[in-house]
Amino acid sequence: MKKKFCLLFLLFIACIVPSAAWAAPTGTFDISVGDWVGSPGSNADWDISTRTLTLYQDADIIVTGEVTGESRIVVNNTAHITLNDVSIDITPTYEYSPLLLNNGANLTLTLAADSNNTLTAGKRSAGIQTTDATLTIIGPGSLTATGGISDAPTVGSGAGIGGAGTDGGSGGGDGGTIIIKGGTVTANGGTVLSQPAASMRGAGGAGIGGGGGGGGGKIIIKGGTVTANGDNNAGIGDPGSSSAGAGIGGGGGGGGGTITIKGDGTEVTANGGNTYYTDGRGAGGAGIGGGSVGGGGEITINGGTVTATGGNDSPGIGSGGDMGGDGGKITINDGTVTAAAGAGGGAGIGGGRTSSGGEITINGGTVTATGGGGAGIGGGSNRGGGTITISGGEVTATGGGGAGIGGGSGNPVGGGGGSITISGGTVKANSNNGAGIGGGRSTGTGTGTGGAGGTIIISDGKVEATGGNGSAGIGGGAGSNGGKGAEITISGGTVTAIGGGTGGAGIGGGKGNTRDGDPGELTLDGGDGVVYATSVKPIPDSLKITTGGIVFIGTPPAFQDANGTVYGNVTLRKDLTVEAGQTLTVPEGAALTVPTGVTLTYHGTIINNGTIYSWRGGVTGDGEFKGNPVQYPPDPDPDPDPDPSPGGGGCNTGAGMAGTLILVSVFWARRGRKKS
Repeated sequence: MKKKFCLLFLLFIACIVPSAAWAAPTGTFDISVGDWVGSPGSNADWDISTRTLTLYQDADIIVTGEVTGESRIVVNNTAHITLNDVSIDITPTYEYSPLLLNNGANLTLTLAADSNNTLTAGKRSAGIQTTDATLTIIGPGSLTATGGISDAPTVGSGAGIGGAGTDGGSGGGDGGTIIIKGGTVTANGGTVLSQPAASMRGAGGAGIGGGGGGGGGKIIIKGGTVTANGDNNAGIGDPGSSSAGAGIGGGGGGGGGTITIKGDGTEVTANGGNTYYTDGRGAGGAGIGGGSVGGGGEITINGGTVTATGGNDSPGIGSGGDMGGDGGKITINDGTVTAAAGAGGGAGIGGGRTSSGGEITINGGTVTATGGGGAGIGGGSNRGGGTITISGGEVTATGGGGAGIGGGSGNPVGGGGGSITISGGTVKANSNNGAGIGGGRSTGTGTGTGGAGGTIIISDGKVEATGGNGSAGIGGGAGSNGGKGAEITISGGTVTAIGGGTGGAGIGGGKGNTRDGDPGELTLDGGDGVVYATSVKPIPDSLKITTGGIVFIGTPPAFQDANGTVYGNVTLRKDLTVEAGQTLTVPEGAALTVPTGVTLTYHGTIINNGTIYSWRGGVTGDGEFKGNPVQYPPDPDPDPDPDPSPGGGGCNTGAGMAGTLILVSVFWARRGRKKS
């Protein structure tokens, strides 16, 4: 028995204590003088003619020293390098990376404690070049990696960490596989220098990811403090003539690849690159996602603090600007995420200018998204919201011309809301010009039409939606012709909808100078949704009752003068208070049930022309109660759980306690046995 216990203990220790991946380094190389300090390291060679330090299989060395010129490091196989106050600055005339990983190489790069390391690439190359290779960075020191410039037409600049820029005859290098576990890492995409307007076709590199023209590859950040800046393209070309890289993701013209950010202590700041044209427009890269004209890729945030700012016409998180692919597949499960569009038509999270939102899912965390001409969350300008799902977290989304959540602004037609589902969390969606949730505003004149609201389903959570400048709180965007309202289903939660400006509906179509938008449809289903709205246009024509719900119409923000109506059969799942000055009416044929554990409190007025059921005295208040008395039938659930956990599983349930007693009894019975 003791042997078995010891074996299990050793296995347990082996599982929780990782073995060291590398033994002690075999040597230290001073790159400033091109020689070893003491004994040469194993599996590493210095070629003085090319000034190249090459590492082979299982090399494990320390590098130190500062050098400018053509000195560089090349990794061919699986190796480990510790950088200790290294500075390698490749002269721009050379097309070299200071640290090149050849195809299939796998490098673990440790940044020595208290060390400051700088790697600056030559023309078109990456600060650390990782295409078709794997790089893992470990702290605790610091590293700044800068991609090489592009100084000729059709040539791309390099990524800070990732791929080289296009040479004009082929695409730029993808990012390969990049894993950051710790340290303070700053990565800057290389600059695209000015060229004559007729020939400027340069593509900028990402901070981390693709070189100019290349995709992001596979990027995992799970520790450390990371700052990534896409190139700042100084081109003065004609529109469409050049493109910028993302902070993290694709180079100019490249998609975002696969990007994962996690870890409670991880801090990431990503800024998309910019491209400036003579007419003031541009096509920047996303903070995280695609470079100019590139789709967002697959982006997952599981934790950490993430701040992402797009370049011009680009989102904080999503696709690049200027007719790129859609926002990609964006999932936020946890963390603190702040995403803002750059100047122009990008969303906060979703599409760049003329790009739809893609597939956006928020399951948790604290998310703040601010759009430009696009939505806070959803489509860039002239495009729809895509598919947006929110099931948890605290979400604040603010649109400029676009909706808070939904479509971007557009000319002549605003972007439609797309498909929006909210099943939990706290959601605040506001817009300066578009709907709070739904369609973007039309910026066209004459025949311009606001964006339609799309399809919106709310089943739980606390949702506040405020439209701007004639647009609906939930529904259509404003324009010369108002956008059609949404197909809305509310089956739970608490929803507040405030119309924008003068004439904007709380729920309905957008306001139009020529004509208002069709109101769309509102379906009350599920029996426990509570809505506060400045208006629902029109009631009851647009209302469809499946099970039922409660709608208050009044004046924001407190709705103290609101008149509420119970539609269909409603069962409260959360406490509801009718405040002083408010009225709640239960019409004939409608029913309101207040189950055990839930309280209906009235300081205002309740008018009961239908039926109110209450178990255990759940209706109380000091206001006025009119009409039919409350009915108190026998309690159908004497020991209720108003918000049961899926599958039960509580440790204090009868079944759980019985199981515990049986196990304890068996345990003591076995301890009490005596050997015969």
